[in-house]
Amino acid sequence: MWKRVLIMACVAVCTACGSTQGGNAPGSSGSTSTPAPTAVNLAPFPAAVLKACKGVNTTTPLSKVPSACQTLWTPYGVSDVPPMNLFDHLPQVPNVTNNTNGTISNSTARSWSVALFRGQALWQWAERYDQVAFFQRIASPSELPQSEATLLGSGISIVDPNCDLFASSLKLEPISAADASFFEVISGMTTTAKYAFVATLDAPSNGNCVTYGIDQSGKKSDYFSFSSPVVLLEAGHFRRDSVLGVIWNSDADTNCNVAANSSLVTPPPGWCN
Repeated sequence: MWKRVLIMACVAVCTACGSTQGGNAPGSSGSTSTPAPTAVNLAPFPAAVLKACKGVNTTTPLSKVPSACQTLWTPYGVSDVPPMNLFDHLPQVPNVTNNTNGTISNSTARSWSVALFRGQALWQWAERYDQVAFFQRIASPSELPQSEATLLGSGISIVDPNCDLFASSLKLEPISAADASFFEVISGMTTTAKYAFVATLDAPSNGNCVTYGIDQSGKKSDYFSFSSPVVLLEAGHFRRDSVLGVIWNSDADTNCNVAANSSLVTPPPGWCN
């Protein structure tokens, strides 16, 4: 997730530079949008996880959670367990423009967008608590650049704000063979996905969207920032995990700024405009 999805230029940093990390009815002429919900809770963890991890209301060392909870989370490579209310009070998922020409229903597109936001929440948590091994559970291994893994592994956690993770608008696009080739050329990532989210991130109205690192002494250093809207392109798959719940498992991503500066390929029509 969107994962969110961190591909931006670094501006001033700690020790290394990282990257981040979304239909028409047959015969119709325009795309359709799925309705936005009124609730902000993006669905809790699966019932079995909530039962096993009852009382885990803050990020807690794996060794200190109930044994049944440990059993569930140990295979995920975590040293800490996320709070069971992790998905509460996140930004509302926006309407999704479904450009799949009816191949994917609006309700399914809606479910996938919720999965995308849930994955982004898990990504945000993993950055904040240095859970390097956990990233491979929510995205392709290539999604977390070595530079960022090194930064996290050195004891510097990353505080990634909502503006860098949770899109203000979403489009769901089908991926053709040519589109898959675009991802490979522009990002070096091979995707087998059939669909991609086009996600627009907005900076706050009063300034920049700033991601920063915190070292073990509590010292903060800007990691990167942006002040104008950024459009991310994220290929992936909907996945239902027995512990994590539904997530959008990304396997390739880039953004429209990177695509605009490439002399090798151009983004699929309509994705970046």
